[in-house]
Amino acid sequence: MFEEKSDIEIVEEMLNILCKESEIKLPQNLSNGDKRAVLKDLMLVRPMGDLNEYFIELQNALLSREMRARAIAVDDFKFSKKKCFYSADILDLKVDMIVVFTDKLFANFNPDEIDINAELILRGGVNINEDLAKIYYENKAVNSYKEPYIVSGYNLACQYVAKILLPNSGEEMLVEDMDNLRQCVSKLFDFVKEKKFHIIAINLSNISKYHSKLVLEKWVIDESLKNLKSKKIKTNIIFVKNNKKTENKIKY
Repeated sequence: MFEEKSDIEIVEEMLNILCKESEIKLPQNLSNGDKRAVLKDLMLVRPMGDLNEYFIELQNALLSREMRARAIAVDDFKFSKKKCFYSADILDLKVDMIVVFTDKLFANFNPDEIDINAELILRGGVNINEDLAKIYYENKAVNSYKEPYIVSGYNLACQYVAKILLPNSGEEMLVEDMDNLRQCVSKLFDFVKEKKFHIIAINLSNISKYHSKLVLEKWVIDESLKNLKSKKIKTNIIFVKNNKKTENKIKY
């Protein structure tokens, strides 16, 4: 249906729909780059609910087209004792599930700083926000720190996305926080076992606002591998970091 449409034609149609929803008018003579930038902004600020089906079709055509050019196959990755370490953008990995740690369930609109929460929406689609919101409101609009938020990956290279919430604190995590995190990771691997995943990827790059950052990263690695062993799970894990310079600082 959309094969004959160019990227910019799809962007323009998506913009028209979102502008009508928001009752706003775009400036005339925007460049193609500006149009794409405005589209990203509108996708991030769009209220949840009442998804326009044609907009979703347009979005999926555009984002899946872009992801095909970015996706990283992992079939040839070498694993040692069920794990490997890789420096990449985790959203590009063609795995069964990616796991991200964040102190926010939803993306904050900040055009100067696109974080992992925003990237999930911009590259996976607004459907991700909708699914997260559904879980959130089913939980009486209270953030859960004891269970992962697991949704479809939609237009990402992965099948599923799991968000694990960390407390919004710049200090070392409390005993209660660590107990919640342990319970959350355990439930995550219950899901992994249930789905019989072959490979998942866990993002270490976003564990960045805590006093014992490297200690917490090592804890995530150790706890994940412990769950594989105790639950007798055959899944392999890719531990992902974007910054190669910091990889050797952790003693695995």
